[in-house]
Amino acid sequence: MSGARTFTGNLPQSWVAYWRDRYLRQCRMGGSILRPQARLTDQQQRQLRFGPCWDWWSVSPEQKALWWERDGEQSAA
Repeated sequence: MSGARTFTGNLPQSWVAYWRDRYLRQCRMGGSILRPQARLTDQQQRQLRFGPCWDWWSVSPEQKALWWERDGEQSAA
């Protein structure tokens, strides 16, 4: 089975955005204007694609409810 066929399920978009922002900051720490950031490696790209789903499994049910609620508030605004 290839990674292109991995089912990630439905996740709150607020969670995905939060997770990806945090991950990209972590990957690109230490850069400067004079030293451009290196492109993401294949492993980092895979982590960026599937990481929110993998980490979602360890989020408590109470926290999951808050993330889903946050998405509902954003769509109502």
